[in-house]
Amino acid sequence: MAKTYDVDYDSIQSKINEKTKQQQAEYEAKRKQAAEDYINRYNQAADIASKPVIEGYEQDIAKVPQQYAAGFNANAVQERINAKNVAERMANMGMTDSGLNRTQQTALTLQRGNADARLREQQQNAIDELTRALNEYRAQQSANKLQNAGNIYQQADVDTANNLTSLYNSARDTATNLYGTNVSANTAQEQMAQEAAIAQAERELQERLQAQKLQQEAAIAQAERELQQQLQKEQLEHERGQNTLDRAMNKWIATHSGSSSSGESDVVQSYWMNAYKALLSQGASSEEAMAQADSIVDRLFGSGTSSGSSGSASSSGTGAVQGPSPQTFNVPDWYQPTSYSDQARLMRAQGTATDEEILDAIYRQVYEDALSKSDSVGSQSDAAKRAIETAKEAGFSDEYIQNYLLENGMKWARYN
Repeated sequence: MAKTYDVDYDSIQSKINEKTKQQQAEYEAKRKQAAEDYINRYNQAADIASKPVIEGYEQDIAKVPQQYAAGFNANAVQERINAKNVAERMANMGMTDSGLNRTQQTALTLQRGNADARLREQQQNAIDELTRALNEYRAQQSANKLQNAGNIYQQADVDTANNLTSLYNSARDTATNLYGTNVSANTAQEQMAQEAAIAQAERELQERLQAQKLQQEAAIAQAERELQQQLQKEQLEHERGQNTLDRAMNKWIATHSGSSSSGESDVVQSYWMNAYKALLSQGASSEEAMAQADSIVDRLFGSGTSSGSSGSASSSGTGAVQGPSPQTFNVPDWYQPTSYSDQARLMRAQGTATDEEILDAIYRQVYEDALSKSDSVGSQSDAAKRAIETAKEAGFSDEYIQNYLLENGMKWARYN
């Protein structure tokens, strides 16, 4: 006759709960380690893939002085030509040792220095722009790493909580089944069956954990492949874009050395480069974009501006750079409103309008346009700030803008 004995459900539940806690602790440690391993692999892959992009920016920055070397050489050659012409003219007049000769030679030296200073400023601006782009790229990479780590840790917490719920549900069901089995059979044979059931449950748990691990590793591998493909795509796009812009810049320097006054040349160059980049973004080829950019600049500033002809255009002859009317700005559809400052700088350089007329035009064009396109709260303040920023970009000092606003009583004065 089989021996009978009392079955203690609380004891059964307690033993299973202890094993459940141990299993949960092991799962949590493994899941945390898996998350950290994935984050490390992701960061390493991101660093390796982004290295060529970062090096590309650094190489671009190092190339800037070479790109502007032709301009400095042109200034040096022009100085020597002018000095020779002055020397010959003074010699013909018998004034080689005269004060006038020395004054003119000094003026040529100063003119050369001013031209070099403008080129150095442009060169530094190019370096600053590339440096800013490099810093933004690095910041974005760091942000991506932090966001990825946060997502992985969050998913690990969710998986750990779900696993704990699953384990305790399984423990409760196992304890209930064991209790029912003991009550119904109450024999040593049934006890062995209970132990076998626990062992089976443990095996099934291990199988589930192994399956989850395999799924996670497959997901990590897929994410790494997608990351590599995306970073390679970004690198190729950056290299193609940078090579195209380098060729465009070289063409500009080669065809416009000494073609106009410094103020006009800066603005025309800015218009040409913005037109060129806008056309590229619309799907035009490099050659098509260059040709259309030349055509646009010719229409805006006069025939011959983009042809690279030597000498400066006169203020009244054919082909002179013509500034926009002080009544309005003449800005193409592809040119962003932030470039109204280029129009203003050109008007100031050519003297086609007084400073007060230029500020009036900025108020009408920038402030009113910005105000008409915005229906959000604070749009008047934002529009006024945009107009003031444009005036500053055009070269007006804070004091001059403040005096102008106070004297004219403009409604945007209070937003300064």
